[in-house]
Amino acid sequence: MKGFKTRLRDGLLIIAITGWTFVGAAIAQETIRVGLMDLNATDSFRCQSAQGNYEWVLPDGQKLGPLKGMPTVTSHNGGFQISSVEFPEPLPYVILQPVSIDARLRIVTSAVGYRQYPGALHFVHVDDIPQFIMESTLEDYLPGVLATEVGKGHAMSFYAAHAMISRTYATKSMGRHRMAGFDLCDQVHCQVFDGTSTVNDTLQRGCQSTRSLILVDRLGRAATTAFHSNCGGKTWAGSDVWSDQLPYLQSVDDAACADAPHARWSQTVPRQEWDEFWSLHEADSMQGLLTARKRYGWPSASFQINPDSLRPDVYKVVGSGFGHGVGLCQEGAMQRALSGATAWEILQHYYNGVRLSKSDQL
Repeated sequence: MKGFKTRLRDGLLIIAITGWTFVGAAIAQETIRVGLMDLNATDSFRCQSAQGNYEWVLPDGQKLGPLKGMPTVTSHNGGFQISSVEFPEPLPYVILQPVSIDARLRIVTSAVGYRQYPGALHFVHVDDIPQFIMESTLEDYLPGVLATEVGKGHAMSFYAAHAMISRTYATKSMGRHRMAGFDLCDQVHCQVFDGTSTVNDTLQRGCQSTRSLILVDRLGRAATTAFHSNCGGKTWAGSDVWSDQLPYLQSVDDAACADAPHARWSQTVPRQEWDEFWSLHEADSMQGLLTARKRYGWPSASFQINPDSLRPDVYKVVGSGFGHGVGLCQEGAMQRALSGATAWEILQHYYNGVRLSKSDQL
């Protein structure tokens, strides 16, 4: 296609068409673009409408026709070849645009199997590398985050609490990946998102009951709503793990997670190796704990080093918790919800001095 190309310029994704230019970071506030990194490992996939109707559209608005059946899309020669759409050459950028707002798209790949996504799906080649970007409303994206991050089978107040912190996290992090042309990725780096195929009515209601509500600090700014799997009985202050001094991320006791699946763990480490490592880090023991966790891949930085009576050449590492330990402890919050705590009571326990606000009032 003459006049159509994608490129990286000064680190920012620019998608240029004759007479029209799109800059990836400039999007409507209520819209979120999610980079689907899981799909980058595949060169070919099939797509089908799971709900509603879709049509193939170019970025300049030119319509190529409706999505029919389950065509195969193949990355080829710097573009995408669509088996059901006749076109003289691969398209470097094509969009599957929903015809109705409730439409859902089914994607099947050998790498990740079956996924379902709301909104539009952008297929774009940048410097001959395929990228996949979902564009939807924040509220349509949110249930998929909860389905992936915490799964099914929990109390409604827990889902409502997590919906508010995940919505806040997304709002706070909007544009985090703007250099790549999207806001957030679908990995642990942002919030894990495997689409919406496993979303049930309970998850949906938990999100809808808190629609647009986010947590803000005393100055009315979106809070950094960190969360993790299990704190091991006591959360860490944000300043213990990161350089930011955030008054609402304080260390709090949390016995509610003590009997949860990720509350305890154990490992071993060679005695001589550990002695040499710790001799270098003991003076800054807090940072040393964090460094040890990263170096050895341990579930948390809360642990004790004990001699092993059966193996004198190793230490036994006895740890508690899973994750960085800052903010909301998911397994503790789950138990609090089961014990009758409301969503707001759960949030007040883990975030000190925050209040609720509408996301459009920032």
